[in-house]
Amino acid sequence: MRVDDELVSYVFKNHNNDKKSILRTNRLFDKFGNLFEEFTSEDYVEINNNRKRSLAYKYELKKVCNLFVQSQIVFFIFKGAILSVLLYGNAMSRVSNDIDIYVDNDNYDKALLLLKKNGFKLKSRAELKNEHHAVMIKNSSIVLELHKKIYNPMINIDEIYLKSNLQLCDFYNQQIPTFNITATLLHLLYHFYMDIYPLVDYFIFYKKILETGRFLCRAYEIALFSEKYYKEIIWDDIQKDIKHQKLHVIFKKMILDILNAFPNAFPESFIHTILQKEYTVDKSRYMANYLLNTMDIIEEKVVNRVLCKYVDDNWNIRKERNIHKKIGESFKIAKNFASTKSQEELCCQIETKKLSDGIELTFSVSDDDLYISATYEYDTMTSDGVHLILCGTEEYSYNSIFLFPKAVSGEIKVVPCNVFNNANIVLDENLMRTAFVKNKEGYSITTFFSNKFIKDNHIDNYFYMGVVISDCSRIVKQRTREVILSEIGDEWYNPIYFAKIEI
Repeated sequence: MRVDDELVSYVFKNHNNDKKSILRTNRLFDKFGNLFEEFTSEDYVEINNNRKRSLAYKYELKKVCNLFVQSQIVFFIFKGAILSVLLYGNAMSRVSNDIDIYVDNDNYDKALLLLKKNGFKLKSRAELKNEHHAVMIKNSSIVLELHKKIYNPMINIDEIYLKSNLQLCDFYNQQIPTFNITATLLHLLYHFYMDIYPLVDYFIFYKKILETGRFLCRAYEIALFSEKYYKEIIWDDIQKDIKHQKLHVIFKKMILDILNAFPNAFPESFIHTILQKEYTVDKSRYMANYLLNTMDIIEEKVVNRVLCKYVDDNWNIRKERNIHKKIGESFKIAKNFASTKSQEELCCQIETKKLSDGIELTFSVSDDDLYISATYEYDTMTSDGVHLILCGTEEYSYNSIFLFPKAVSGEIKVVPCNVFNNANIVLDENLMRTAFVKNKEGYSITTFFSNKFIKDNHIDNYFYMGVVISDCSRIVKQRTREVILSEIGDEWYNPIYFAKIEI
């Protein structure tokens, strides 16, 4: 069975009731949407907009490469439009959201200055301190990442093989340096690993990796690339490099989940390497190390009990640094964006209230540029709104709810959507009601959780609450700013860093 057929079969089997949603989340709707349902006029508008965006990135990529060549800056391109050409033969078949370009340390400052002279601006001053890359934006629509390193240093990947295995790719009659075929597949594997590595504990709270984030898209592109270039890929090099790397056991779980969706993605020798490899143990993530290795065999009630103790014990260790409030009290979370042209501070005032028939939470956001995504879209990265995560430990419960402002019958209403593992299920009013108010400073979203919700989720006496305020650009149509309640941004999902609300 070909990879495309395996994807269609997988979607029918696992997402028959939310086919459009899962394809949109994984940016596969343009390619596969019409195999499941007839396109509507709105669908064609979306597809056309995606192609226009990809076309803009195609032309900008060529311009940037010409600038670097003329200035004698050694560089290479990866991901984005160049990967679209390698996978599909053209730059329009894969939605592009940025340009990724690598230069070495000797050329970095020169490249940064060159881009600034040609219309690119740093997203913020903090970008200069980023050890991975600096995000730059041109005309509020083209995003470029100027890389110091191919991967975030936190995952500790040795990049020697990748940097040593380049080729020139014919990109619309222009020769552009990028990874060779073997290095491209290796990069796709490590890039997927980089995306999931910070969320090792996130997968524990969610109890699975599969379907988290854009799993299906990444797994599909890896399987498709393997299928297309199977005979050209030097599998011995890939296996040798994987053996050499210090990888967390989450890498093994990632590969097995890819095989669950695409059984023929890798040769037997590769699978043997993955199964036999010794993986590193992160002592600070003993929960992840334990549960990832036993998740398939231990009972769920045991996992729940261990999770409750893990959250309570570790939250109490951090008690002095965490937010601790009684119901009825309020508090504020904020972040300063001094380099942006819009308001400098993005903040949210959070009010809590206990009522006889439930709990009321109000989020007042200082955002003067509200962006509302299409009614049918439930992508948390393409809409303004409030991402609310509630965790109960009297008995374990974990709810991930995004409060989407939507235009409904000429007015703005809030659609509360369960985005746990990309379920994208709109919550019933007997569990949760919402209200929306637009004002001069921004907007307020009020949520009311019924006593049934409280009882079902075991949060009668207290709960842990995480909040992420999403702020999107109406031009880029992607999240460009966010405010996170958790002290450490990468731990936005982790109850250990949440506010504790006593009822």
